[in-house]
Amino acid sequence: MTTRRHVLAAAAALLAVGPQVALAQNQQKGLTLADILRDAEAARMGPVDQYQLGRGAAVDLVAGQKLLPVSSAPAAYVRQVLDTLTLGSVQPLTYRGPVLGVLVNGDLNAYAAPGPFIFITTGMLRFLQDEEELAAILAHELAHTELGHTVYGVQNAKAGMTFMKATDNGFKDLLTDMANTIRTGYSVEIEAEADARAVQLLAAAGYRPTALVDMLERFKVQTNSYGGAKYPQQRTHSLLQKMGGLPQPEPASVAIRAERFRKAMAALPRNA
Repeated sequence: MTTRRHVLAAAAALLAVGPQVALAQNQQKGLTLADILRDAEAARMGPVDQYQLGRGAAVDLVAGQKLLPVSSAPAAYVRQVLDTLTLGSVQPLTYRGPVLGVLVNGDLNAYAAPGPFIFITTGMLRFLQDEEELAAILAHELAHTELGHTVYGVQNAKAGMTFMKATDNGFKDLLTDMANTIRTGYSVEIEAEADARAVQLLAAAGYRPTALVDMLERFKVQTNSYGGAKYPQQRTHSLLQKMGGLPQPEPASVAIRAERFRKAMAALPRNA
């Protein structure tokens, strides 16, 4: 059961004990209904909250690392691809995002923070073969932010503290699980949700949805891992099952974008 489901189960358990019992417990702890509702409201996060949270996380993510100038040809090109994908998102307009950063780092990596803040390494850019694969990795990270994965931990932790105050200490283990989830990253289930949404974003933008599978298979060969939270062997198989009926672009369009990708990546600094 995921952290979010633990929280929902906890809420259901609280309601199941009955209004009178719950009220008595709250009164014993010095809490009023207004206290509980205020804490629950605090767990909600709007666009500005997410941006501020993401900005703080971004500082940690890029600490000690060099970023390509946003005006550089590779960074500007990656930004254009991200903007294209964002047009098909359910959140095309955010507070100040998306904010993109290209990290001068040889690791094969990309990640997202609330806001959204999206980062990709130059190592990953060199690993990718064409614009379809670039769009695939960006779509996966964009999906994390669109689906709220990047703020689940914070929201659930806040909600968990509310339940903690309103009931006995039976939710201490729940809070421990939340903290561990925040530290260790997303679960396989959440990553699978991002995969499924990513291929929809790719198709909506006119990209080849199967590019995500192609990229993941090559990533597995090179790193002996599908990435994320220790993915099972069936990651790409499960993803292919979700692609039925999605449109595929014309080969000529793919070829044009591949050449565009090649030219942009040729401008990467040699030491990047």
